[in-house]
Amino acid sequence: METSSIPPRLVLRRAKPEETHFAFRAAELIRDANHAGADIAVRPVSELEEKIAAGHAVVLVCIVEMQGEGDEIKTAEVLMAFGFLSPWAGPSVAYSGIVVVSDLKGGGYGRAITEELLKLGRELFPDATHFMLSTGKYMIRIAEKLNFNRAPLVMTTADPCFWKACKNGCTRYREFNDPPPPLGDPHLTPLGTGCCCTAFVLDAPK
Repeated sequence: METSSIPPRLVLRRAKPEETHFAFRAAELIRDANHAGADIAVRPVSELEEKIAAGHAVVLVCIVEMQGEGDEIKTAEVLMAFGFLSPWAGPSVAYSGIVVVSDLKGGGYGRAITEELLKLGRELFPDATHFMLSTGKYMIRIAEKLNFNRAPLVMTTADPCFWKACKNGCTRYREFNDPPPPLGDPHLTPLGTGCCCTAFVLDAPK
């Protein structure tokens, strides 16, 4: 979705480091999506504050007008969609936490957020491996449209901190690790553990 096709009261942009106040609303949106069955891991507010402060987040905001004192009209921004990137050892960059309010789903905003995140990631980390993990059909479609190709998990990152976070947030970890997948299985991580997600790596060989 081209940014120019976003309605004028909606603004897609990179979050400013000082806009950590968006983290609470972003955590709410992620939690609600998770509870509704979406393939997205719940994130604490503190983690999202760190992503925003680091300049690693993209937001879609709605500009609303409010009556101030007298004839004064004030404007405020309401968070409507969110996403962030995370750099890992490799170097590599993961794209995560992409969420859109239910009223705007189907409008291409998830793809727009992901596109802007990808631009940001390639600017900040041009030599990194850029990847996404997902089991959800919606994010899989977005990844494929943005030139990510399916790849074995071993092509993502061997950073143990990344896989520890995945283990802690995954409800299917035991299912894929009792026992772990055999060597050569695309669901085998670089650490030798199993993961339910499909990996998508930017510009990886098909």
